[in-house]
Amino acid sequence: MNKYSVLLIALLVISCNNTSTYHLPQAEMTKMLADLQSAEVYSTMVKKDSTSRGYDKNMDSLAVYYKEIFAHYKVTQQQFDESLTWYKNHPDDLDTMYAKIITDIGKYDK
Repeated sequence: MNKYSVLLIALLVISCNNTSTYHLPQAEMTKMLADLQSAEVYSTMVKKDSTSRGYDKNMDSLAVYYKEIFAHYKVTQQQFDESLTWYKNHPDDLDTMYAKIITDIGKYDK
């Protein structure tokens, strides 16, 4: 094998292992995750009817909330999913975001 064949094989292996590097900036992703978490909570407050338990998610309302949040941030579900996957592969960044979210949510209790 010549050196060009080795280089070509190496590039092919690297490109096959290369996952998407697209991700939302940390500040935007943090705000979006906080909004999505709030939507999850709000969806439990919307009752479908008088027999609904208060802790069941109203999936219809939740779908509307998610759609509005994605539109607000001008992000598609796919872009969000790719970003979340990227942050899951970078746990230090993900931990930083969730620490900020927890701190911010804690301010509402006061």
